[in-house]
This record gives sequence, C-alpha cells and structure tokens, in this order.
Amino acid sequence: MDRDVTERSEGNLTISIAMATYNGEAFIEQQLSSIAEQTYAPSELVISDDGSSDRTVNILTAFAHEAPWPVRIQRRASRLGYSENFIHTVSRCQCEIVALADQDDVWMPNKVDRCVQEFRAAPHVALVHHASAVIAPSGVRTDETLGPARTRVVPHLQVRTYVAPLGHALVFKRRLATGANSARRPQSRMGGGLMTHDEWIHFLGFCAGPVAELAEPLVLHRRHDANTSIVRRDGLGARIGRVDPQRHRDQLRYASSCDQENAEFVASMMRAEDTADIAGPLGEASVFFRARSELLASRAALSSLGRGRRTAGVVRLLLKGAYRVGAPLGPRALMRDMAGMIERRVEDEPDE
Repeated sequence: MDRDVTERSEGNLTISIAMATYNGEAFIEQQLSSIAEQTYAPSELVISDDGSSDRTVNILTAFAHEAPWPVRIQRRASRLGYSENFIHTVSRCQCEIVALADQDDVWMPNKVDRCVQEFRAAPHVALVHHASAVIAPSGVRTDETLGPARTRVVPHLQVRTYVAPLGHALVFKRRLATGANSARRPQSRMGGGLMTHDEWIHFLGFCAGPVAELAEPLVLHRRHDANTSIVRRDGLGARIGRVDPQRHRDQLRYASSCDQENAEFVASMMRAEDTADIAGPLGEASVFFRARSELLASRAALSSLGRGRRTAGVVRLLLKGAYRVGAPLGPRALMRDMAGMIERRVEDEPDE
C-alpha cells in the first residue's frame, strides 16, 4: 500500500505534481525523466489521461513501476478537454503544494526545490510564478524567455491579472483549489467561456495573498505545432495603437462585468472551510474587483463623450488615484485613455 503522501517527511512540505496528458508519446518520456531527477522529490505524481490513442498510457505505466514515489494514473473514457482535464487532475491531488506539469516540457532539476524555498521563506505566499525558457521541438533552446523579468514577492492584489501566465509556470497551495468551486468559476476575461486552468489558478493565487515571482527559468517550455497554450506577443504599444472606440468600449464593459462576477465569486469563497484562515485577503480581493468593475464601467462611458467631458473624466479618475501603480486600473490604462483623447481631438478638428 502506498504511504500517506500528505504526511511530511522531516518537516518538509509535500508536493503533488499534476499532469494532464493526451497523445503525448513524442515528448513525455523526457518530461518524466526530468521530474524523476528533481533535487527535491515530489510526494506524488497525479496524471489524468484524456483518452490518448497513442503509446502515452503505456509509457506512463512503465514509468509508474520504476518511480520512487506514487504515480496515480487515471485514464478517461470520455474527453474533458485540455483545461478541464487539468482542473480535474488538481482535484485528485493530496499534498500541500501543487505544481502543474505539461507533458511535453522539461523541468530543470531544481524546479521543485526552488519553489519550495519561496513558500518556506514567505509562508503567506499563495502562488509561485517562475520564468521559462522556450525550446524548439528538437529540444534546442531558443533566445526567448517567458514570465517574470525579476525575482520578487509581489504584495497582495498588485499582480497584473489581465493576461494569465501559462500553467506550467505555476506552483500553488492546494487549499486554494479545494476551497473554490471550479464548476462555477468566473468567465474568462479573454472571452470564450469559463476561465482556463491557467487563469483559474492565477486568479486564486492573486486573491489569496502575495505572489512570488522568479526570474530564473525553471522549465524548458517546448513550443511545437501541437501546443494547446497560446502566448500573446503584442506589447503595450500595439495595444495602445488599437483605437476602435466601439470595440474598446465593448471590451471595457465586458471586463467590468467579469470583475463584478469575480467579486461575487471571491465573496462566496470566504465561506469555505479550507479558506477560513485567508478570509481577510479574500475579502480585500472582493472589494478590489468590485471597485475595479465600477472604474471600468466609468472608462467605458468616457469613450462616448466629447473631447472636453472625456478629458475631465480622465482627470477625475487620475485624481482618485485609479491610474497609479498598484491601483485597480494602473498606469497602462492611463496611457490607453490618453491615446483615446488624442484620437478624439484629431476627429474633432475640422478638415483643411
């Protein structure tokens, strides 16, 4: 019988690795080998296979026989899809800390150890987000790095929430997921339905406490034609340059409705037994989302105003502190609204 994986060994934190697989025979052996070589051993590897038709399950089964810790494989008869399969896999994990693992990546040997160090150094940290180095299908490392540019602990509610990190770069406290109803999770800010697993875990970490960011690449993230994840590459300049007033107004209204839903969802989390000791941070997060929802609605209304009233509205938001660093809107919103003011001025000027 497997030992109780929730029991600490010599006071060490217990770690679950959650892996969702589907037709991954091409690269999965490399990923499994990198997990087996971790300098800080996980307590369990939990896998949910989403109906693979290749050799993936055979490879996993062979690995499970040799692994020095429990490997629990579940093979699904009906497909859940990429994000739902990951969320389901997390629900089966038993340890204090959970790390998400893509089937086609390669972990650096110190990935688990480095993340555990952050949880030990700052017990209130809810989530660790580390950098990743991109590799080609062949495994050759490229010049591209994803994720944080510097190592720091970001205070509660001050991490950017508009674009979530990729799941392979997230390590988090399991109680965040067990204390929230994933079936009723909020809508994705990117549209297209409920939050993806990446957004979901990042959202929970954002709400629950400080987030540790590590600039050190701890995963070699393989990019190939079969990847399910998508990385947005457009920078701030590109976003500011998109000046379609109606589209921008619709985006702001949608974002406002998402934050209203977020506020209500986080308020409901405060009643869960697993999150009783973080009810304070969750309450602050609910207030944050409600305030940002109102500010986003105000910004949406500005876009239909003439130049003078629009400028006055931006100034009012500025005086409220809505655009400062760490505020619900932030300085990027100010730059976008100023770009809209400039365009409105051009539209208002008569032709020569």
